[in-house]
Amino acid sequence: RAVEFAPATGAVREIGPELPEGGQKYVAAALVAASGRAYALPCGARRVLELDPHVGDVREVGPELPANGFKYQEAVPGLNGRIYGIPSDARRVLEFDPATHQAHEIGPELPYCSGMYASAILAENGCIYAPPCSGRRVLEIDPSEGAVREIGRELDAMPDKYQCVVAAANGRLYAVPFDAARILEIIPRVSMPVVIALDSLD
Repeated sequence: RAVEFAPATGAVREIGPELPEGGQKYVAAALVAASGRAYALPCGARRVLELDPHVGDVREVGPELPANGFKYQEAVPGLNGRIYGIPSDARRVLEFDPATHQAHEIGPELPYCSGMYASAILAENGCIYAPPCSGRRVLEIDPSEGAVREIGRELDAMPDKYQCVVAAANGRLYAVPFDAARILEIIPRVSMPVVIALDSLD
């Protein structure tokens, strides 16, 4: 079941029905400001989870997705109101529409490895960028066109390179090393983003 925490009182309670069996069901969720509802995209689960804090309602919505490992480990809202699932073990990006509960994959199949991406962020240009975790290149999602592509040079094949990315005041994005030796700088542009590995941390 989902857990509700009230910061004002410290109260914790379970809400909603019991969910189907299985571990690591969800690891990322996104809040939709217009409705106040939160949506968790499936990792080990099969369907999107909708949480309505106004009434304490929890339910699975949308189509059943394949049971292929840990599908999505990050959920990022786009400027178009849709939520994008960043592939971990899935082969393509997931686009979920909270208004209709429709979910479908967009973009090409990505070169597969387990744990491809673990974090992503919406940039000022309206695109979403995900630094590679065990993948080899930065992922760019353009919600305005439904386009997905890999950008920048190919990085080494070591696993768990980057699991966190932040936006700086200069509009650039910085991926913080997990097992990587260098910080990754992503400079979003309208035409061609630039990916730079900064000084070594060794």
